[in-house]
This record gives sequence, structure tokens and C-alpha cells, in this order.
Amino acid sequence: MSKRKDPKAKAVSTGLRKGISKAKKKTAPKKKPSMGSQEKAKPVPIPTDQELLTDKAFEADKIKEDFRRFMASDAYPHIQHHKKRASLWALQKTFGLVKPASEMVRFDRGSYYNWRNEDPDYYHATEQLQEDLLDLAQSKLTERVNGVKVAKGDAVYDLPPDVTAILAVLNNLGKKRGFNAPIEVRHQAGTRILLPNVPE
Repeated sequence: MSKRKDPKAKAVSTGLRKGISKAKKKTAPKKKPSMGSQEKAKPVPIPTDQELLTDKAFEADKIKEDFRRFMASDAYPHIQHHKKRASLWALQKTFGLVKPASEMVRFDRGSYYNWRNEDPDYYHATEQLQEDLLDLAQSKLTERVNGVKVAKGDAVYDLPPDVTAILAVLNNLGKKRGFNAPIEVRHQAGTRILLPNVPE
């Protein structure tokens, strides 16, 4: 009796071999390309002043020179993105107001808030700009509390201390001593009475 191979068995064994070879192909790790074949990162080209500044700001020579000095300086060294640095320059000039700053430099409000949310360095830089604005406002308020001399041309005006400025300082900084904003009381009838909170 001769040994005959069953054609079905042959098909099954061939199928198993193919399945094994497919499994080997799937699990075999891919070869990593050699370092020579990888593309090197291309340096980002530095945008020109005209690409960063709006047309109106670009036409003013004084603004252009100030902008160039700022971009070349070491202000905000941790921020390398050119548009972010340009926006910080504009925000300095506009006391942190986004719309006027975006009219000086080509960026929009959405980019500003995205940069603040995504970049902690940019966030801290813009927070520092707001602190600088508060310091400036506080120094001007102090001038009004003391009284100030204002020169306009040849004339010099002596402004006396401003009562509104004094009350603003007392309401904000004098809370520990009992100076607060007036307390508002509402009656059921709907009339309002303002009672001052004066220390005894």
C-alpha cells in the first residue's frame, strides 16, 4: 500500500505555514532609518519687520526703530517665537490692551489667548505687563493724592490733592483701618440707602 497524501491535509498545512509567516511579518520590528537618511530640522527664517508690523506702524520710522531695538534686545530671552516677542513689544506700548496692540503688530486676539494658555513663559510675561500697568497707575494715583505740578508749555499749574484719589486709596488700602466702600442696604419697597462705613 502506497502512502498517499491527502490533498486537504496539504492545503491545511500550507495554510498554517502561510499564517505563521504572516504573523512573523506583523510582529517583526521595522528597521529604523540610519541617522544619515533623516532630514535635519531646517532653521525657521526670521520674519522681516514688514511681515510683523502692520502697514500703519511700519510707515512710522520712530516706531520701526523702537521695534528693531526691542527685537534685538535680550528682553524676554525665554520667548523665541518672533510673533510672540513682537506682540509683547506692542502690548508694552499699549499698556496691555490687546486690540490696539494687534493694530501695531500682525496678530489677533485668538492667537494672544492661545499663546497665554499654551505657553507659560508668555503667560507670565503678559501678567508682568499687567503688574507694570498697576504700578504706573498707583504712582499716578499717589501723585494726585499729594498734589502735583503740571507744566504745559511755559505755564506751570499746581494741582491740589484730589479727593477722589484719596478716597480710592483709603477704600482699597485702608480696609484694615475701617475705611471701606459704602454699604448698600435695600428695603423691601425697593428704595436704596447708602450708608458710609466711617471709623469711630
